[in-house]
Amino acid sequence: MSGLALVTGSGGGIGSEICRKLDFLGYSVIGLDLVETPGISTITCDISEADFPNQLPQFENGQVSLIVHTAAYQPAAEIHQLEDREWEQALLTNLLSVQKLASKYRKDLESTRGTIITISSIHSIATSPKMAAYAASKAALNSWVRSAAIELGPKVAVIGLAPGAIDTPKLREGLQRWPLETQTAVLERLVSKTPMGRLGSAAEVAEWVSFLASPNARFATGSTIVLDGGVSAWLGSE
Repeated sequence: MSGLALVTGSGGGIGSEICRKLDFLGYSVIGLDLVETPGISTITCDISEADFPNQLPQFENGQVSLIVHTAAYQPAAEIHQLEDREWEQALLTNLLSVQKLASKYRKDLESTRGTIITISSIHSIATSPKMAAYAASKAALNSWVRSAAIELGPKVAVIGLAPGAIDTPKLREGLQRWPLETQTAVLERLVSKTPMGRLGSAAEVAEWVSFLASPNARFATGSTIVLDGGVSAWLGSE
């Protein structure tokens, strides 16, 4: 594999692992994040800003052949407590940012027969309390994958990946939705309810991204693939 890959959220646990994997595979990788990450070439920007694509260049060293959207905003609050700005931030970060990237680099992606990969979430399918804005924006992202696949095909493949519980700092941060004294029990229950009996790893997500970026995966365009260790296979009422 080769070409120029843009990775949003490149400083996160999943994003940084994806950057390293793509670099190993021969891509020229450029991360988009609020801060620079050591070892990853980064353009510092806020992808929730309306004009952020104007801060990005038309790259001279190669056309964009891959966009991987991992950046996410996850406010943790009950529905009646969520403020409008939190809903807006979730939609701008989780959904509209990849739409804007796809529009800016559409010609590049078409000429390279490139791929867009979105990192969604199991919360787009089944969720839990205090996740309404995140879950809704990720479900919208899955819908965007279907629409974009129709409109950008056959030259561009658009594929989603919906991870379940991945052992990253973001997951640990998300446990703060529960009282401190119950967070360990919540994590243990999460593992016990996972048929694989463990959390996923960022390396596993990166392996899937590397496959989905390959020519062999293009026929999966329009799909969002669940990577959750079997959690969504449970019938929750039994």
